[in-house]
Amino acid sequence: METFSLIILSVSFPLFPLSMLVSFLLVRKKVARPLLVVGLPSLSLLSLSGEGMLTDNDALLYLALFTSFLYSLRSLSLWSLNAWAGYHFIAVFSTFWTMVGSSGVNPVILVATSSAFLSLYLMIRFLEVRFGTSHFRGLGGLALNSPYLSFLLVINILILIAVPPSVIFLNGLVSVLVSELVLYPLLFALWFLWSWSGIRVISKVVLGKGREEIQYEDITGREAILPLTLIALSVMGGVIFLEVLS
Repeated sequence: METFSLIILSVSFPLFPLSMLVSFLLVRKKVARPLLVVGLPSLSLLSLSGEGMLTDNDALLYLALFTSFLYSLRSLSLWSLNAWAGYHFIAVFSTFWTMVGSSGVNPVILVATSSAFLSLYLMIRFLEVRFGTSHFRGLGGLALNSPYLSFLLVINILILIAVPPSVIFLNGLVSVLVSELVLYPLLFALWFLWSWSGIRVISKVVLGKGREEIQYEDITGREAILPLTLIALSVMGGVIFLEVLS
């Protein structure tokens, strides 16, 4: 593998310590969010197509799993939906190294996963514009006060934490099947951490009692079109992936 291609893949499927640059841009730079969510997977496809099927590299694989564990554990203590999305992006995309050099990274999986993250960032933007924050302490009680927004958020987060039969779950299932037996408990542990952090986010943002100082607003039908379309695209990606597997 050429050095340049390795660097591109180490950013596209973030590996520590390059993952720190990606997390900084995702969390701190609002303009960079959609560019990274769409651009990084596209760069990975270009790199992989240029190199062909990459050879297995156990060191990179274990570094990828370490990166995913690091950001998954960190996401359990975050207090901002924006920060959670950035850290979870790295936790998910770093696991794609399990597919590099074995069955290959499926473009459908990349498009479907990116669509789900892009949808989440659109709703984070809505929260930041309407409520002035995506911090957990500044939100809460959305289920009672913004039911349509809450519904989209919950569905989106469930897809991103790999609840069956989401596209991320299907990709993880294939990763388990093509991986060595020793990696099985590590991948299942990651799935547990993702579920834990995702349910925590839902409980902090969607559930609970609304705050009196907040003027709640729900997402309108027009504003919901794009995130709903991206969620549907992600779901369709899972259906197409299932067809390919069968």
